[in-house]
Amino acid sequence: MVSYVDDYCLLAISVSWQQNAITLTAAGNQLQLEANQGGMNFDLSKTELFHFPCGKNIPTADLPGVQFGEHHIPNNLEQRWVGVFFDRRLQATLHIEKRAAKAGKILYKLAPLLKKLKPEMASRLTKATVMPALTFGLEIYTRNHINN
Repeated sequence: MVSYVDDYCLLAISVSWQQNAITLTAAGNQLQLEANQGGMNFDLSKTELFHFPCGKNIPTADLPGVQFGEHHIPNNLEQRWVGVFFDRRLQATLHIEKRAAKAGKILYKLAPLLKKLKPEMASRLTKATVMPALTFGLEIYTRNHINN
C-alpha cells in the first residue's frame, strides 16, 4: 500500500540562487527517500519551485531548477497559492491583473443579461458576481488588514 503526500514545503535560505537549488535538491531527495521507506510517495508532477529573492536585482530567467530523482522541477516566475497570485517581489500588481481579467470575463458573459434587467437587479447581480472575483485575496496586500 502506498500513500501520497498532498502538501509540503521546503524552505532554503542562502546567499545565491544556485546554492538554494543545491540545498533544495538534496533536501527533496532525502525527503523522498524517507517517505518511500515509510510507504509514502510525493506526486512530483504537482511540485512547484519559487525563489523569493532578497534585494533589488531580480533575474527573470535562467534560474536553476531542482532535480528530485528523475523529475526536474523548473523555477516559476509567478506563483498561485489558494487563489492568490504572487510575484518575486511580493507586490500586488500580478494578483490585481489576474483578478481584473477574471472579473472582466465574468462581466463579458453577464453583459447580455444585464441589458435585460432593471438597473437595481443588474447592480445586485454585478455586486454578487463580479466584485467578489475582482476583490478576492486583496486583504493579503493591504496594510489596514495586516495592522488590524
